[in-house]
Amino acid sequence: HTSALCKSYEDKQTALQDRLKESSLRLNKLDSVSWRVDYTLSSSELKEVNEPVVQLKINVRNVDTGAVEPTVISVSANKFRVLLT
Repeated sequence: HTSALCKSYEDKQTALQDRLKESSLRLNKLDSVSWRVDYTLSSSELKEVNEPVVQLKINVRNVDTGAVEPTVISVSANKFRVLLT
């Protein structure tokens, strides 16, 4: 009986593996992170701002396509400090 069971799985092994790969959890991967600090003196809305703003660029690699998708966000210096700690 065991040989018949093994034969059945052996015949369908590739199809089973392909199906499991399709249904498994696949997470994108962090490719790179870059940042810069801009100091805002004033804006069209406020006469004086005088505070730093951190620009973060996060590149994420899609595991299915291999494409890199950039995401750019701006955060205050305090929020960036929280992110680092």
